[in-house]
Amino acid sequence: MDSTYGEGKFNFADMIYPKMKGIALDAVKATYLQLDPNNTEHNFEIFGLDFMIDANYNVWLIEVNTNPCL
Repeated sequence: MDSTYGEGKFNFADMIYPKMKGIALDAVKATYLQLDPNNTEHNFEIFGLDFMIDANYNVWLIEVNTNPCL
């Protein structure tokens, strides 16, 4: 994206990635009490987060998958 869009004014690492990280953090914070209701120890779960970037470089969370296909 850096070389294709923005005519040299676009930098994915500075403009998009921090927004994606912030949105992902908000999604986990919003549901962390429901993530492990049985208080199971020594386990983890993988989530798939789908984002969309609009023409103004706004980042939108489309969906969160609790069992993304690996």
